[in-house]
Amino acid sequence: MRDLLKQLYNIEPKALIKCSDKVYQIKCNDNACYSLKYVDHFDDGKVCEKLEALHIDYFTMPIKTLQRTITPTYNDKVIRLTPWIQEEYLEAKDIKLKYYLSRIGEVHQKTTFTSNVSVSFYKETAAYIEEQQQQCLQILDKMMEDIERLDYKSPSQWYYTLNYTKFIKSLDQSKEHLNRFKELTKDKSTIRQVVTHQNFDYNHIFISKDKIISNEKMQICSPVFEIKSLFEHSYFGAIDLSGCLKEYFAKFQFEDYEVEWLLALLYIPYIKFYPGNDFKNLTNIMQSVFMVKSVDELCQELQKKE
Repeated sequence: MRDLLKQLYNIEPKALIKCSDKVYQIKCNDNACYSLKYVDHFDDGKVCEKLEALHIDYFTMPIKTLQRTITPTYNDKVIRLTPWIQEEYLEAKDIKLKYYLSRIGEVHQKTTFTSNVSVSFYKETAAYIEEQQQQCLQILDKMMEDIERLDYKSPSQWYYTLNYTKFIKSLDQSKEHLNRFKELTKDKSTIRQVVTHQNFDYNHIFISKDKIISNEKMQICSPVFEIKSLFEHSYFGAIDLSGCLKEYFAKFQFEDYEVEWLLALLYIPYIKFYPGNDFKNLTNIMQSVFMVKSVDELCQELQKKE
């Protein structure tokens, strides 16, 4: 590893500290400090070029090798080197979330552009959402049928029974928004795209440094997928997510078709069942109930802006 770092980056590490299975802290003789991370895919550099051209510096940018590549390989694994950001001890999650959404809103506003899409793009998108809706309905109904056959119901099964109607109503909402999405895009041949982060985690946010780390999942796509990723991969508990999202929408407004697209996706309940693990099932169902509530609040907030 030391020889590789010297060969690729011309840096001389004095210590390699393993932080996780994927991340190493690299300390060098000149007191410089880096983060080396194993990532899932190669980076063509297009996102970095766009951010640099627009002077957007909220993210820790990858350091290029002497050969000007961003993601070289080591032992058949893709690696990415970035400056090390010293950990900060800020426990106020609502402040971190508001900061993150404000910065992401600015990035979307500064990087937005419109591109052409095929005449079938939105039809294929709608067909995909319909397929997800159908799969979800099958899962919900099968689980309910299985529970109704039982003489004894576990806590998670009772909780699911109490919230089954709520999940079905959420799915109906998804269908309504999908119909509006179809109507708004039936003659549409363009799409709005931005640079998205799609890797929210409180540990990735450093307010005192004005930096967001772990940017290997960044890509250029519709802003819909940024907010979808935020909802699907995070659990916000008592935090008022719709209130925090005001920070985002103050910087970047969704167009009507994007609102319907997003809500059609988010209103599909995401429930996964784990055989033999009632605690995990109960936790998952509780999170799904909370997400339905959060999407309702987001929908109300978006409708105020119409």
